[in-house]
Amino acid sequence: MCRHSWPGIACGFALFILVFIYDKLSGASICVLGKAEPSLLLFIVPGLAGGLLLRCGSLHKPLYGALLALPVCFLLLYVGEMPARPVLQEMAWLFSAVFWCAIGTLLSLFINRLRRHLRVQRRTHAR
Repeated sequence: MCRHSWPGIACGFALFILVFIYDKLSGASICVLGKAEPSLLLFIVPGLAGGLLLRCGSLHKPLYGALLALPVCFLLLYVGEMPARPVLQEMAWLFSAVFWCAIGTLLSLFINRLRRHLRVQRRTHAR
């Protein structure tokens, strides 16, 4: 059981908001209908960083941070100018960003497991 999970949650929260602000300020999320948005791949970073901060493998801790950041990002979206897309489409975009954050967390779990496996292999071959 991971007792100190707040670094993963805080990292996921802060990085999710930073990637959201970068994406909206850079205009990378403005898309033509039917075209893919590669800017969503940036949301892998908050999940990856949050997952790597945790020692124990936990998928849900960095996702808590991303889910806590959703209302903040939604408010940031409407503080400035009105978005070009409808509200439901913006909500779908934000939830797909959470999906990519989960992919980043899964990637961090894989990296942690691989590092642990390689460490065990070195110990057994050193004897």
